[in-house]
Amino acid sequence: EGHANPVELWHNDDEISSQLKGCYTADLFTAKTKQFLVDHQSQSADEPFFLFLSYDTPHAAIQYPAAPYPEGMGVKGGVQWLGEKDRMINTVGPIDSYKHPDYANQGWTDAEVRFATSVRRLDDLMGDLLQTLRDLKMDENTLVVFSSDNGPHSESYIRNVNYNPTSFQSYGPFDGMKRDCYEGGIRVPTIAWWPGKIAPGINQNHSQFHDWLTTFADLAGAAVPARADGVSLVPTLLKNGEQAAPTTYVEYFNGGKTPNYEDYEPSRRGARRGQMQAIFVDGYKGVRHNIQSHADPFEIYDLAKDPGEANNLAGTSPEMKSLQQRMHDRVLQLRSANATAERPYDDEPIPADDSLDADAPMLVTYCPTKTSLVSRLDPAQSTKVDIEEIDLAEAVRSAGKGNARVQTVLNVAKTGRYEMRLTATGDAVLRLHDAALIDTTGESNTDASVEVTLEAGTHPVDMIVRLAGNDSVPALELNELPDAPKQSRKPAKKKRKSK
Repeated sequence: EGHANPVELWHNDDEISSQLKGCYTADLFTAKTKQFLVDHQSQSADEPFFLFLSYDTPHAAIQYPAAPYPEGMGVKGGVQWLGEKDRMINTVGPIDSYKHPDYANQGWTDAEVRFATSVRRLDDLMGDLLQTLRDLKMDENTLVVFSSDNGPHSESYIRNVNYNPTSFQSYGPFDGMKRDCYEGGIRVPTIAWWPGKIAPGINQNHSQFHDWLTTFADLAGAAVPARADGVSLVPTLLKNGEQAAPTTYVEYFNGGKTPNYEDYEPSRRGARRGQMQAIFVDGYKGVRHNIQSHADPFEIYDLAKDPGEANNLAGTSPEMKSLQQRMHDRVLQLRSANATAERPYDDEPIPADDSLDADAPMLVTYCPTKTSLVSRLDPAQSTKVDIEEIDLAEAVRSAGKGNARVQTVLNVAKTGRYEMRLTATGDAVLRLHDAALIDTTGESNTDASVEVTLEAGTHPVDMIVRLAGNDSVPALELNELPDAPKQSRKPAKKKRKSK
């Protein structure tokens, strides 16, 4: 009853939930996806497509399907889209009624049968989709990626039905689950399927969801947005070329505790989560829970040898002490503070990079493009601009449409609070170290500023600006701010100039 309130479901501009009586959402979404594939192949087979299918099964609403899975799979079988009110798909039936017979008489709890049935349903649906691609002769030209958003859950929205992932040890050999930053909470299976292109095998290297945007753009030959944080995983998928190291970073807050499961390390059972953080550096994972200040040490694990995170290497050798410091520095150099999600380390000075040459000349690179997107530069089409030999303002105005990349070193005289202000007539994305601090995408004639705490020394700046052929030279200012009581950094703010 607590989960039976009306839920809105929309198709484009139409709210259609009243037409969906007896539809199990996983069946509904799959049937509509299959129909999309059939229509695409018949109407626009030469056009590429991107399809994002987000299942809500399994989840805390662990309801049974409304009917058995239909015979067959693919274009002629399996779930089918009918498109009629109260008969939108071919598996309409009594809500929360179908227990899979393989699990109904195992002596399991109702919650366990529900969970197993929903996972089995998802397996049937994915097989149905892949067979549809085969039937339409689309399989060898379509990359399918299947993944999950977090580790297993313990919630149930159904009264008197309590589910725990201990039932099937859904966290595998790891400690932690949903809302933990240990491996059981953040390591999820990801399957990439592309017949004839991706060979069978397992890759244990870490990556994160933001790497897929860059990967898809790479495969499609499209421009990668400058704001994208990921690297292309094409070398890993196709075993072609050298794989760039992904940035894998997590920060999260939860007021609860890790469950007191006997499978977990004793120190983690019932441990407070609080402010959490995980970072991968030089092949090791650093993780910390219930963070009180940036001085709190990371636990350090070698996941290749210790996937269960049982052997904390922090402080065990000079190398691990050095790695501890690099992890502390790295998290500050790649994250951006957010006033709506305050962290204990928001006001820590961003560490300088002593390896940089303080007198290094500014490097400007230009790449023509037809897209209106501020995007990463294509090395094959980019040219270096000799700013000492030309009038930069004239060069910007005559460059035509394209993206200019400016790389320089910021010299900070003393540790303190600063305002970074960017003035540009086009879209721009500015990074300090690896942190995207300013993004004016979608704005025009803008000033954008952000307040940061910087350590004295040298800091790398990497900025990409979209040029339209009539731009003025972008300007970047660094202004020292007066000392103030500690407070969270303000997010980047944008204001439109008057014409």
